[in-house]
Amino acid sequence: MAEQVKSLWPTQIRPHILSPITILKAQAEALVRQTGGILLADIKRKEIEGEKVELAFEIVVPVLDGYRQRILNVAHDKDLPYPCIVDAEVFKNSDREQFRNFLEGGLKFSFGDANKTESVEFTSPIIKAGRLSRLQVANKADSDVEFTDIIAKVLQSPQVLSTAQSLIARASEALAENEQPVQTLDNELLELPPADSTDELSEGENLVEESE
Repeated sequence: MAEQVKSLWPTQIRPHILSPITILKAQAEALVRQTGGILLADIKRKEIEGEKVELAFEIVVPVLDGYRQRILNVAHDKDLPYPCIVDAEVFKNSDREQFRNFLEGGLKFSFGDANKTESVEFTSPIIKAGRLSRLQVANKADSDVEFTDIIAKVLQSPQVLSTAQSLIARASEALAENEQPVQTLDNELLELPPADSTDELSEGENLVEESE
């Protein structure tokens, strides 16, 4: 009997991989549960030049006339969600610049000498992914595990913490003054799931809004 050749594929390749928007939807649902519906999250998806996708994650406060505060943006190739780049205040300016460069059609890579850069013209999705993977910045994710870690860093950052607490404080004052019930984005009374609910968001959830 011939000896079986072992798998040479990396262990990170597994049957179930979460896309960036799926991970963001889960965090949107978690925010509703954690704040008792005082804060909601809205995720908008936009295609850019038919080649790239940008996701915008915003906190929404229904009792403040739907006031919105953007927390982060994610960009990736339309056909390949990984690698992707995240833009948020917690990252340094040089990393955030690469996010803008990606959306504008090119990236700058360093090769040994920090003073030397190369402008890259993207062609096929595979080449895009390969060159983007070579980019060494703190806000780039090559997998759902890395993306989850990056989103955790953003959501737990001092910037997001202070923003969320400020919005809750303002909302609490408004609720106390007006004695208003917590409402959804569609102005319906919010029915929260149990705190231990593990149900995933469906494509039809009102928390997610796609814009063309």
